[in-house]
Amino acid sequence: MTDSRKLVVSFSSCNFLFSFTSWMVFYYLPLYLKNLGLPDERIGILIGVFSLTTLFLVAFFGLLSDKFSPRRLLQLGVVLFLVCLSGLYFLPAFINIFILLIIGGSGSTLYLVSLYSLYYKHLKLKRRGKSIGMFFLSAHFGFGLGPLLGGFISRYGSGAVIFAVGAGIMFLLFLITFALPDTAPLRFSLAKYKNDLKRKEVFLLVLIVFIMGIHFGAERVTNSLFMREDIGLTIWQIGQIFFFLGIWLGIFSLISGHLFDRNKGTIVLLSLGLFLSGGFQILTSLADSYLSMLLIRLAHTVGDAFIILSLGLLVSFLFPHKRMGGNFGFLVTVRTGGMFLGALISGILNGNFGYKPSFIFSGLLVVFLSLYLFPRRRIFDRVLSG
Repeated sequence: MTDSRKLVVSFSSCNFLFSFTSWMVFYYLPLYLKNLGLPDERIGILIGVFSLTTLFLVAFFGLLSDKFSPRRLLQLGVVLFLVCLSGLYFLPAFINIFILLIIGGSGSTLYLVSLYSLYYKHLKLKRRGKSIGMFFLSAHFGFGLGPLLGGFISRYGSGAVIFAVGAGIMFLLFLITFALPDTAPLRFSLAKYKNDLKRKEVFLLVLIVFIMGIHFGAERVTNSLFMREDIGLTIWQIGQIFFFLGIWLGIFSLISGHLFDRNKGTIVLLSLGLFLSGGFQILTSLADSYLSMLLIRLAHTVGDAFIILSLGLLVSFLFPHKRMGGNFGFLVTVRTGGMFLGALISGILNGNFGYKPSFIFSGLLVVFLSLYLFPRRRIFDRVLSG
């Protein structure tokens, strides 16, 4: 196995295991909390504190990954997440869970920012599309397979068993991280980050990331509720749809990577992805059965795959590798803020007008973004050709 292929396999394995575990656990965490007898308000607080931890810490952790060993930081993140899962198994009380989810949110953020920035720092120019496509494929497969195993465990055991299984996988992940290459910490002024971010192509990237954050936030709040309440799907059917979407998303991420390596059309791919994603987001409001929902969301996911791969490529080209952590952390902060806003707007729309308007609102926003971006695609030419 070549060094380049070994690099992709080792990082992709780490990405898969963490994605698999986090989706396995947090897809079913609200049901577990409900079974503990917690009211909906407290469940909302507990789920929200995990996301808010990401929002407040991600940029800071990105800076740390540039100035300290990113491999040691991601290993610390794994340990913190393992502590969270172990505590959830043994300490099922509200205040304990609240503290544990702050620890888990910190660990998850530290791990993901360090892993992604470290991977970008080691990427070679040759076959970069395929390398990023494989990396994202691993996370999407984790998204598809994690809830499936979680559903199996929930069906045949107590909900707390999921945390024990997740802790075991995190211990395995901790051992695997020692195979990852590290980078030497660097010293430079924070003003360097300002210079990185004030370019017009970066401003356009930030706008795309923010609007896609709104889009994803609307999906998180509305998708499952729409399938459950409007279409009448069972929890098992909803889990199946997430499984198929995760696998489909992973496959098209790899296809997107091959397309980039062959013709370098990143911005055309991104514009097409935005149009497909937004258009089929709008059409989701017309779904009225398991099959129609699945088919529409599969078509929507093709667009999402193009978007996610293209954004990953833009990040890898736009920012200096030695300052990748801080800049990537800033983008994740922007995306998380967008997700919070999208979730807030969708919650208001859902409560007053039902679930369909959320799909129409978030879909139109992305379609308009595609139409705005395409005439401005030349802004990125200088960077992508370099």
